[in-house]
Amino acid sequence: MKNVDKIKMKSEILATAFLGLAVRSIISLYSYSGFDSPPMHGDYEAQRHWQEITVNLGVGEWYTNSSSNDLMYWGLDYPPLTAYHSYFLGRIGKAIDPRFVELHESRGFQSEEHKRFMRATVVAADVLIYLPAILFLVFSIDKTFQSNDCLFLFTLIATYPGQILIDNGHFQYNNISLGLAAVAVGAILRKRLYTASFFFTLALNYKQMELYHSLPFFAYLLGECVSQKSSFVNMNLTKSAIAAVTILCIVVGQVTCQSKDETTTTKPESPKILDISYMEIDDLPETVLHGPRDLETLIAAGNLFKQLPKALKYATNLTSLVLNENPIESLVGDNIFPPLTKLNHLSMTFMAMLYKIGPGALSELQSLKELILSDNKFLNEIDEEALSKNVTGGQYLDYPPLEKVYLNNCNITTLPKPLLVRWDKLKALDLRFNPWSCDTSNDYLINVLIGQVNKTTEVLAKNVQCASPDTLKGVEILRVADEHLVESSSGSLVWVGLLVVLLIAVPTLLGAYVMKRRGCFGVFRRHDSVADRALYNRTSFNEDFHI
Repeated sequence: MKNVDKIKMKSEILATAFLGLAVRSIISLYSYSGFDSPPMHGDYEAQRHWQEITVNLGVGEWYTNSSSNDLMYWGLDYPPLTAYHSYFLGRIGKAIDPRFVELHESRGFQSEEHKRFMRATVVAADVLIYLPAILFLVFSIDKTFQSNDCLFLFTLIATYPGQILIDNGHFQYNNISLGLAAVAVGAILRKRLYTASFFFTLALNYKQMELYHSLPFFAYLLGECVSQKSSFVNMNLTKSAIAAVTILCIVVGQVTCQSKDETTTTKPESPKILDISYMEIDDLPETVLHGPRDLETLIAAGNLFKQLPKALKYATNLTSLVLNENPIESLVGDNIFPPLTKLNHLSMTFMAMLYKIGPGALSELQSLKELILSDNKFLNEIDEEALSKNVTGGQYLDYPPLEKVYLNNCNITTLPKPLLVRWDKLKALDLRFNPWSCDTSNDYLINVLIGQVNKTTEVLAKNVQCASPDTLKGVEILRVADEHLVESSSGSLVWVGLLVVLLIAVPTLLGAYVMKRRGCFGVFRRHDSVADRALYNRTSFNEDFHI
């Protein structure tokens, strides 16, 4: 009877495992984080980009900012075991299609084939690590507590919506770190403390999120060691420490040694990247940027700046500046950017207070190529002279060589034509999710610019919708532009027809009037008899008679 029950339980657990895999596969068919959402594209792109970096660069460059590895674009910020995992997947992806991980060129890469590959890697981690790990955990719980709830616990964990939606929907690999941690917990329940130390160290070296679980692990393992007889305390502590340190050396050692070798062969340089994010500072002392003359990247997101730091004027070599999530209300008057002639990337997103970018606010950034102003919910005005400056002293204004502009998820209703006419050659222009006014105030946007966007990046022309007037609310501007074009074409045909009629009718009527005045129509009446006689022909008797 016991054998029958065991077979039944195994069958039910197997069915539950297949149910969990089926749910994961169904979720995988849908979209993912950051789909069609430039410039960063979400966590899916982060995982793909890490594969790109690890496959194309040496181990010592994985965590180092360089021209080949821009840490501002999804820099690898997970422990080395994640990097090795990315490298392994990247090699497989490169074998399938080199475009998946082509250095620089693959940024934002999207295709159905790549989506299937990435989704399959998550499901593979579920099959190889997560589901076996939780099965080991629930059997360990059952063995320890005699609960007889294996099937219930396995079903609960295997079909937990939170984990499935994050990993198989949003796109991440939490299943690996959670699976390793689950094995560690199961090993503790079975009193295999060294095995627990080994697997938990692996989990911690895969994702730093496991730091949340580290204190209970440390306290329990230490308590187990100390609670035993004194002759075993030192030995147990030593073995647990050896298990943890061994993994740390294997996982972290190569990255550290490679980085050390590279740094010792080069001379010390002044910093090229400075990250002062989320430090709750409301200004920058001038001395901060006065010293590092070679500073190229400044990340100052999540601080309390209400004005642009005056110290920016000393960062003359800046090429990239990030000011996201600062309570700056407007860029007007004296609160505008100083001359930063080398700056080509500016990001000011998620700024809860920003509502206006006034005249000349960005005019001193004459090398700017990428401008990111997305997700500023109160931004409703960009002045037509926000970017312009008369650099040459000639008749015309000068504008920066912008290539990419992101204004999605703001509160913009109209944009001035003098600003927009400079944007028709952009490689990327994101105007989505704004309450656009579809009237004459946006004539150039509707009739010209949206068509250009549709030609260069079709996906960015979608969801650019009208909010007013009410008759067009929710209608895509591209549709409005197409209908306007059809109406214009029909109207043009009518006008051309009228013009042709006038060109023919007017000369004809004038000619007829002149001929009538000169009596030309009377000629035909004076020679009626001649005309009548011309209808008859004399014939001989041998010919037929013709009229």
